[in-house]
Amino acid sequence: MKGNSVLNIDEHTLREAFDYARIKGIDLSDMVEKFLLKFISGKEDRTRKIQVSDEVRALAGILSSDKNDKSWRERKSDCLESKYRE
Repeated sequence: MKGNSVLNIDEHTLREAFDYARIKGIDLSDMVEKFLLKFISGKEDRTRKIQVSDEVRALAGILSSDKNDKSWRERKSDCLESKYRE
């Protein structure tokens, strides 16, 4: 049974959803229906869940992300230049 429903969705979100559906070449209604079916059926995303140890989690964010900082390529280049400079 197919029917029409009214949903209140943020304008920006709806615009993004329309754009996504258009790019993928699918109907937005079909996309929403598939999402709802997946959601109510309890099926989880089929991507593999990776367990992250506390040690690895503690490393998150320790690297500088300053936009004025040199990229790793520039730092590598500087290091190699100084290493092989005679």
